[in-house]
Amino acid sequence: MAAKNTLRTWARLMRTYAKMDALYFLRDTRICLLYMFSDSVVSISGVFGMLLLAGRLGQSTGFSQNELYFLAACALLVNGLYDLFFMNNNAGAPSRIIGRGQLDHALIQPVPLPLHFITNGFAPASGCGTLLCGVAFSLWAAARLPGGVWLVAKALPLLVLSVGILFAWVYGVSALAFWAPYAAEEIAPDVTALFSSLAAYPLEVLGRFAQFFLCGLLPVGAMAWLPTSVLLGKAAPGPSIGLLAATAAASGLVAATIFRKGLNHYAKVSCPRYTGFGR
Repeated sequence: MAAKNTLRTWARLMRTYAKMDALYFLRDTRICLLYMFSDSVVSISGVFGMLLLAGRLGQSTGFSQNELYFLAACALLVNGLYDLFFMNNNAGAPSRIIGRGQLDHALIQPVPLPLHFITNGFAPASGCGTLLCGVAFSLWAAARLPGGVWLVAKALPLLVLSVGILFAWVYGVSALAFWAPYAAEEIAPDVTALFSSLAAYPLEVLGRFAQFFLCGLLPVGAMAWLPTSVLLGKAAPGPSIGLLAATAAASGLVAATIFRKGLNHYAKVSCPRYTGFGR
């Protein structure tokens, strides 16, 4: 019964935030479209280096040119999915909420804090620019590969795990703002930029230890390279998917532990500052 009530609350909240985002789009369509376009340009620029190198790198990376295009497209899809669900209200940058003393805005809501964070950023209208670019680019890239456009459908479950890893790392690192609100206020965008900027690069030329490190301990390779390698038959599906799932589970567990400790610290000392900026 509790799980059913939680699911109903989640659905109501998602509908509410979707309507609010749609109102933003309808009331000022021109500004919203400009915002979506600029956000797409920023996201595409994160993988553009890979696109420029794709023609020159070729088989030296273990990927063909078309496979490198698909790798970059999967990185865009991960960024797009993250923006879609966590763009609004700084849900994708919780260090800002914590560091600015705004966490009480969430704590006074009549919903559990985790449910608030996973619904508060839903932006199906203003946050879909990067995702649409990723879908279009991935369909184009997949059509040039033997698997065809069905590769995109096969990629989505794996990329959802990648989004979960990114979410866990952003929230885990953002918890530092509980102890250092001034210094760590802007740390979440730095974590997102780190993963986004490195996600599109192949790791085939690196040794096994470096690949494991970049897919497990600092899982930037789990954003796109590992799922793409599985789909293109360059990595054994069982161990690779197992590593991806284990990384997602471990990242979530560590992030939840750190965030809970941060909340306990916040309950004792609160935050020494408050600013209404950004909310």
